Amino acid sequence: MANDDYAIVIGINDYPGMIDAPDHAGNLQGPVNDATAIHAWLTDPAKGGVDPQKATLIVSPRPLPQNFALGNAQPVVQTIENAFSGLTSLADTKPPPVGRRLYVYMSGHGFAPERAKGAVFVADATKVSTRHVFATAWLDWFYNAAYFDELVLWLDCCMKFHFTVVPQAPSLARIQGNSSGARVFSAYSAKFKQESVEDEMPDGLFHGVFTYTLLQGLESAVDASGNITTASLKQYLINRMKFNMPAKFKQIGTVSQEPDFGFDDSMVFVTGAPIPAKDVLLNGIPDGTKVDILGGNPSDIVASAVVQNGKVSLSLRPGVYAAQADGDSTLHGFQV
Repeated sequence: MANDDYAIVIGINDYPGMIDAPDHAGNLQGPVNDATAIHAWLTDPAKGGVDPQKATLIVSPRPLPQNFALGNAQPVVQTIENAFSGLTSLADTKPPPVGRRLYVYMSGHGFAPERAKGAVFVADATKVSTRHVFATAWLDWFYNAAYFDELVLWLDCCMKFHFTVVPQAPSLARIQGNSSGARVFSAYSAKFKQESVEDEMPDGLFHGVFTYTLLQGLESAVDASGNITTASLKQYLINRMKFNMPAKFKQIGTVSQEPDFGFDDSMVFVTGAPIPAKDVLLNGIPDGTKVDILGGNPSDIVASAVVQNGKVSLSLRPGVYAAQADGDSTLHGFQV
């Protein structure tokens, strides 16, 4: 367990004051599911390894209280800023850096003042009172203060530009530490000026397409050394998010088909990660047929299996493969 890692995880579904707000009308269904799943991965000793006492989860209340309205909507700016500000007290007992890594995850309605900078509207935001938390600026504050050796930001929200909304910097005094050696990885669910989307996914729950892909990558983006790294996760997100994108969104020009990235310094998320088995459907190949799985070089057989119920179960690193049935020259391509 990474005893000196910390995490702040935010998921906001419900926006009673934005029912008729342009571009962000209505409530969402995925952020609470997504934040809960990210928190679970972060605090799993075999995965993120963050001490649960050092991983703050802030989400829309579930179930919603009967009197839920704009006046008592949560979470609000102060709730989230208190979580960030609380980390500054770590420097009361030791000089920076106060921890190895800080993870920040946020999901909800949001906007971007420029590329690779994003903010999430809080639950009591309205189309006039555009209350929000500027996620990128908070990460920048901890970077500049040199509080952590590594910082990670995963942001799942629309990255549309609103010239009427002024992003709010953290309400903390500026601290300039020696952060020259710190590493940062930031990934965003959408390109600048584009939208993120959510939908019901194969697990039967609503998720943001980006976060659903991110969670898959944190389990599957294993590199040749057996690690899940910033590089392998980034490539997985680029390749896989468009695969997970529901068909109804693929032809909408305002919907981002790929994620975006800010800093992508080298880090390791999981060491010695097992390659999970996946079911691969092979239409047209009879059950009981032996198939060879070919890698990037058509002559390389990376696995073999027998088709059962129209599919095979394989443990493969992310990539493009082909299945060839015994005695048949036809190649059946698929992607992991």
